[in-house]
Amino acid sequence: MKVPPNEIIGTHLKLRPVRIEDVEPVHEYAADPEVCRYLFWGPRTEMAQAKRHIEKILGRYAYGEADICDWAIERLEDGQFLGKASLHSPEEDSVRLAVVLNRTFWGKGLGTEVTKLLIRSALEDHGFRKVVGSCRVDNMASDKMMQKAGMKFVGIVTGYEVRKGVQRDSRVYHVET
Repeated sequence: MKVPPNEIIGTHLKLRPVRIEDVEPVHEYAADPEVCRYLFWGPRTEMAQAKRHIEKILGRYAYGEADICDWAIERLEDGQFLGKASLHSPEEDSVRLAVVLNRTFWGKGLGTEVTKLLIRSALEDHGFRKVVGSCRVDNMASDKMMQKAGMKFVGIVTGYEVRKGVQRDSRVYHVET
């Protein structure tokens, strides 16, 4: 995929390229144990960890092409940083999406809007034929988010994620053209 990504404008938010100034708000959500409860990383309690993460993204941007494309999520009305979204393309014709929001913005439909924007971008802008999303089986909020975004439930996959030697079962969704 080409990086840095183009801005994508939604109804209430926009996806924009990540900037070095995003370190503090990334650290804010990445250090929150509740935000990281269902994620394989974190919490990342050190500001230096957030800075390294942002620098890694900016390094991919400098290269111009990457298998991971990251956006900052920003509220349209005031430019408030809400979280981060990404598309990861380990295969030629499919892509995985990921959305992480600061807990302050949970339960407002923003994750669903981000997911719809990522699906549209993957299919229309990047030419992928399939978009996949997954969440741990006990993460009901992400499960609902993918359903509301129009993704089709594929099934529960045992051991879908293995991180730090721990296998986790996941609910898997997709959209295909």
